[in-house]
Amino acid sequence: MKGKCVVKIGGSVLKDRSSLVRIDSIARHFDEPVIVVSAFKGITDALYDLYECGECRLNGLKDLINMHLRMIKEEFSCSSDFQISQDSIKEKDSYVSYGEKISAYVIARFLTQNGLKSIPVYTDNSGIIVSDSGADLEIDIQTSSLFLRKIENMMDMKQIPIVTGFFGSDKFGKTRVLGRNSSDYSAVAVATILGIDRVVLVKDVPGIYLNITDRESLVRRIDYERALELCEAGARVVHPKALKLAKERNISLIITSGESIESGTVISD
Repeated sequence: MKGKCVVKIGGSVLKDRSSLVRIDSIARHFDEPVIVVSAFKGITDALYDLYECGECRLNGLKDLINMHLRMIKEEFSCSSDFQISQDSIKEKDSYVSYGEKISAYVIARFLTQNGLKSIPVYTDNSGIIVSDSGADLEIDIQTSSLFLRKIENMMDMKQIPIVTGFFGSDKFGKTRVLGRNSSDYSAVAVATILGIDRVVLVKDVPGIYLNITDRESLVRRIDYERALELCEAGARVVHPKALKLAKERNISLIITSGESIESGTVISD
């Protein structure tokens, strides 16, 4: 696919090493991808549980990291490229952010090992600023210019950014989680900051169904309002905040399973 595109890989399709092979295939389909990733399936829940078990936090996190690193034939150690900050063990948002961080690290290493130079980008130290809009946390598009420069520099060097969804940092530099299942929103916000008008959301379903019980009701094209109605009615394929921001910024969304990247549901006006 020609031109720049944000590609978000959902946690439901991140399961094991075979998922890395699939991502490699997806990445090669695009000329200039920016890849936004969720945590591997079940990892965020595991991290929330481990956080509540205070004395288990550090060792539990190390076990989860090693489980991921074994997919790329690495082991966690003090000299590893992937490190744990001691302060991050204390704060819940910082702790659970390791799901996306280790996902980005492993995917970047795997792609690089296979000839696609990729760099993990952790959004709590790369210029994605989160602000409190009252009832919810949102990415502050206007104040995230540092992130824009960082990604542009990477792409100028022909590197693929592997960006963490789900969190950013507030104005004090503290990691802030945007809410459960918010990586769709992160991907659309990243596209907005970078001035990219297409976001591909890779899911475990091939698109949006008009009737979630009818496998024949898959739609190929739908507008933002109708997609939002369906998602709020129970077809939670796309996060509502992602749809609202995409409509506001006129960003086309493509929902696909990744089996055939050219097919799926296109959401646009």
